[in-house]
Amino acid sequence: MLTILVLVRNTRGLAASCVQSLLESVAALGLAKGQVEYVLIDDFSDPSAGVVAMFREVRAAAAPSDVRIIRFKSHRHYAYGMALGLSLARGAAVLFISHDMVVTPACIKTLLEVAASDATIGIVRPISTHMDCARHTELAPPARTPLRDGGDVAAFSKMVARLRGLETDYPLLLVGDAMLIRRAVIDRIGVFDTRFFGFMADIDYGFRARRAGWRAVTALGAWLYHQGGGFRKSTIATSGAEAEAELARQNMLDTAAAWAVLRRKWAAASLPETFQQLDGPHVARLAALPPDAVDHQPPIAIDREVCEVF
Repeated sequence: MLTILVLVRNTRGLAASCVQSLLESVAALGLAKGQVEYVLIDDFSDPSAGVVAMFREVRAAAAPSDVRIIRFKSHRHYAYGMALGLSLARGAAVLFISHDMVVTPACIKTLLEVAASDATIGIVRPISTHMDCARHTELAPPARTPLRDGGDVAAFSKMVARLRGLETDYPLLLVGDAMLIRRAVIDRIGVFDTRFFGFMADIDYGFRARRAGWRAVTALGAWLYHQGGGFRKSTIATSGAEAEAELARQNMLDTAAAWAVLRRKWAAASLPETFQQLDGPHVARLAALPPDAVDHQPPIAIDREVCEVF
């Protein structure tokens, strides 16, 4: 079974397009609905956004596949959402997709094939039009052939898969805006560390996977469309430029706070004071540390004080 995990906060339109592309891709690949389950998490969206109602529409469209719908009662952010999603997942692999992405059959097929090609590959990331902290793997079609609709997105993704096949890149850091995670990785190192709230939880997970002997790779033939900055753009649309500026300021503070957590957690590796200074020798030194209890974060259960279940 494949578990598909999506986290959403307020951006109903983008999220609906994302989940619809997942449903269409699953159908195009001929995956029986019993072979796929969905874990859909609403991270305390404004009720007027109607995210839970959209999730219920997905449940009806995906039947008889199991669709689990969770809504947080307060903003829990990325790390907690990923931790709970991985804890609930029952699949042999978990495909996490950001809410502002459009996925294609060729992308999912390539991710699965790359994972199956090497038993040491534990996490596979796709490429896209927008790649946080991995600009060298960004890929967009030429300006003369813009992406006009979903058909163009699927065609471009199929072309990339044909040209690049199962080629991989080995990134220094795992940036988890989309990724396929093997069940064996979750069994070995657990779920995301919720002490991070948002930023750096994925980088921490990549460190832990690498220390456990797994490789985290980028599949250069697995392309999807990523708008990027979905929540920021929705903030501009609904609340204006001042709210965007405040969000940017808060993101900087949150990033610095998360890096401080990472440095404390991995103090023996003597990580640099700022995230921007991180390089290969630092990562190699961390990977060489002896195994420690922090490498495993146990699954978490649904807490009714934190979550509503639909």
